[in-house]
Amino acid sequence: MNKIIIGVVTLVLFGYQAFAGKLLHAKVNCEHCKNSMGHRLTRRSIDLEDVATHLNDLRLPREVVPTGYRLHLTPYLEEARFKGRVWINITCLEGTDTVILHAHEDLNISHSDVTIKKLNEETHDKDGEEPHMIIGHPMNFKGVTISSTKKDPNRQWYIIMLSEKLWKNHMYQVDIAFSGDLNTDDSEGFFRGSYQDHKTKEKRWFGATHMRPTNARRVFPCFDEPAYKVPFEIRVARKDNTKVLSNMVTTYLEDVKLNLKEVSLICMEVGIVENHLGKTTLSTPGQDSNPDLSIIGSPVYCENSTLDHSTTEAVIRVYGRSHFLGQLREVVELAPKVLTYLEEYLRVKYPSSKLDLVALPHYKGADPADHWGLILFKESDLVGETNLWYITQELANQWVGHLTTPHWWNYAQTNMALTNYLVNDFTMQWRSQYVWTQGYSLYYGYSERYPFSLLGSQVENIRASKCTWLLRMLNYTLTKKSFRSGLQKFLEDRERPHDVPNKEKMVWYIPIMYISPDNLDISAARPVAWMKNEKEITVADLPDPDKFIIVNPEEIGMFMINYDLNNWALLANYLVESVQGNTPPLSTPVRAKLLHDSWNLAFAGELNFASALNMTIFLKYEKEFKVWDAMFTMIDHISRQTDGTEAGLKFEEYCRRLLTHLLNSLEGEAKTSELGRLANQMLSQVSYQPYLDKARDVYKQWMDSEDPDAGNPVSDNYLCTVFKWGSMEEWEFSLQRIINFPDSRQKAERSYLLKTLAGCPRQPEKVERLLNLTLLEENGNFSDANVRLVLSMLTGGSNGYITLFKFLTKNWDVLKLRFEEKPHMWEYLISCATSVFKTQEGYDMVSELYVARQGEFGTAESIMENSLKTIKEEARWSEENLPEMEAWLDNKLAEEDNVMNERGTHPIG
Repeated sequence: MNKIIIGVVTLVLFGYQAFAGKLLHAKVNCEHCKNSMGHRLTRRSIDLEDVATHLNDLRLPREVVPTGYRLHLTPYLEEARFKGRVWINITCLEGTDTVILHAHEDLNISHSDVTIKKLNEETHDKDGEEPHMIIGHPMNFKGVTISSTKKDPNRQWYIIMLSEKLWKNHMYQVDIAFSGDLNTDDSEGFFRGSYQDHKTKEKRWFGATHMRPTNARRVFPCFDEPAYKVPFEIRVARKDNTKVLSNMVTTYLEDVKLNLKEVSLICMEVGIVENHLGKTTLSTPGQDSNPDLSIIGSPVYCENSTLDHSTTEAVIRVYGRSHFLGQLREVVELAPKVLTYLEEYLRVKYPSSKLDLVALPHYKGADPADHWGLILFKESDLVGETNLWYITQELANQWVGHLTTPHWWNYAQTNMALTNYLVNDFTMQWRSQYVWTQGYSLYYGYSERYPFSLLGSQVENIRASKCTWLLRMLNYTLTKKSFRSGLQKFLEDRERPHDVPNKEKMVWYIPIMYISPDNLDISAARPVAWMKNEKEITVADLPDPDKFIIVNPEEIGMFMINYDLNNWALLANYLVESVQGNTPPLSTPVRAKLLHDSWNLAFAGELNFASALNMTIFLKYEKEFKVWDAMFTMIDHISRQTDGTEAGLKFEEYCRRLLTHLLNSLEGEAKTSELGRLANQMLSQVSYQPYLDKARDVYKQWMDSEDPDAGNPVSDNYLCTVFKWGSMEEWEFSLQRIINFPDSRQKAERSYLLKTLAGCPRQPEKVERLLNLTLLEENGNFSDANVRLVLSMLTGGSNGYITLFKFLTKNWDVLKLRFEEKPHMWEYLISCATSVFKTQEGYDMVSELYVARQGEFGTAESIMENSLKTIKEEARWSEENLPEMEAWLDNKLAEEDNVMNERGTHPIG
């Protein structure tokens, strides 16, 4: 009897507040296989349930709560400033002589511009309904004396102290005038940007707002927490040649409540008039809501698409620059289909009569600004392979997040997970052979030495990804119908569950299923076993030893599978045969999964690299983007790990041949598809001459232009290619553009050019030139932030950090003196110069410096000690894996050379 033993060491919990647990690990031991590795996967894992204890200290007191806002704003786009006034209706829940709300320290508020008045109408509701927003006539108000006001910058509070107490169960109105500067550094709060008109070449200003997650307080004083959903009214003063968009409509909407993050408006340049943008119901910035006032200067062109079916009548408009609209046609077609799907799946009608999608020039946010009824995207988000994901995700937020808002930010991962699940479900219906790769980031994270230890946002994303994975599994185990019904009920009546006793002992049943050559139909696969409370189970009656199995083929469970060496060999051979059409094919998701799993297991030391490399041979015949996408990620990882070694050079050559063969096999539109574009991009990293020639031709046009400081017309990929492989003269040209950078252009453009100039070159002389300018010369062209950016980029490749290390060693005394008064810069320099070596040779270099400069490191002493520990572990990994990798590559490259010699041709590429 053939059988496998599957071991799992994990708990997966799910509550409304958090999705916690440890990564699921599994191994497969085929008892009939002679070469079983016999290893259990070892992965680092952390408890993601812990929430920072200081969060409660940041919550506003609950003596008063908002019941409505009226906001007046006047932006001055060219002057990069704004002023405004806000009236906030509040209800007093407990008698108090203090009113506390949020206001960022950069928001200007004068004590004389703050008043509080009592409304005559009490908040007792005789009919059980909430009181409507009251913006009353002055005769309805009775003033309350304010004794003093102050800011608490640490908590971003604005505290209003009164000479008398407010009465319980009475309504008051807070009236505050304010002013501030438009944000020109990033796309947060109330920000400003510009772009060049395609026809007139004139500069066009625009302004917009993005309140997520706590940026409403940077725009106006407010109760900036996600739990508050109240009516909201906005008026904006604008020039008469300026267009204004908002997530509001011009009629009153009494049925919908939003929070502050959900309000949004956009205006475009044109004498001063005032736009009344109507009233809706908002609440303060939570996970998915804030009033987002998006103001865009100058004309924006739109395409109209009306969604009209049995459940919804909504006008969808897509806005973009005139010459960019042609690329947005697919968005106009796609958005109604997404809305229809969401309405039918969630059984809730789209809550607005319109939806505006804006492709915003030079938008710098990491994610789209998903406001209710008005969504801001990067232009690149709406074109190419990613547009389906971004559009579906942001439209799903119109339900999950805006209609159902988390009570506090640390519950937001539930919304993120539900949104991601809906996106995956729709994408699988819209595009066949869809590969669910979102969860792969979990594996990468857990394989790090210090998993998810850098940013709190990473923890939130990890929680959401794990929760999404769980939802996918429940959709399978509960059946689609039952799961969908439960999700609909959850959205209709959303409550935070009570604390569950002994929740650490709760586990989900994990379905174990597999496919084999005799039955490759994943849809017909059924669980052969369920993992319950056991840490190990046995599955019997497997196929014969000469037939492979693939466990968890559609990533239903959150675990990777490691097989014995015989099964891996069978899989590698079958992949080659199937993509050539000699055997029934494995599906695109399965091919991507096998490639992904084998490489990650090899990285973790659970599978030898020869087996992992064998799993790449079929790529010579592979043309599916999603399969190659997994390989592109691994090329990047391996290249970084082996950079500067003989194995790295040979791996680079192997990848060059694979990618060149791929490009040569693509025909027609496929050459310019996402796959063709990324293949070209990856080839640019391994010295592909045709791509370099094209990049240098485009770059030369910039060098020959009459005013090269007016703007950079070269795409990002071409820039890095030229800086990496091009001449010193070409590199120096861009360095001068940084030094002579005009104040009129976006600072972000300069920062990007600088980091590319530092991070891409492979020639030490380029790096040395930049280090002399930024670290030694007192020329005033580079700030400390610029220096940190350069140092950070140099850690990305061996040429960068080795050159930096040698520069530090050579100029030790001068550098130590320069940063004597800046210990944080000294520490960062030492860390970047010493912490990223990966070989024994690197360890010896850093160790020699440590001994030679013993006692001179100052506050960076512990950094040096940690660097040596880290390098020692990396060097051990290199010693254990690089020889095997190099031997496989030697054999494979020699084999290909022999074949080519016999044919009288040269190796591919």
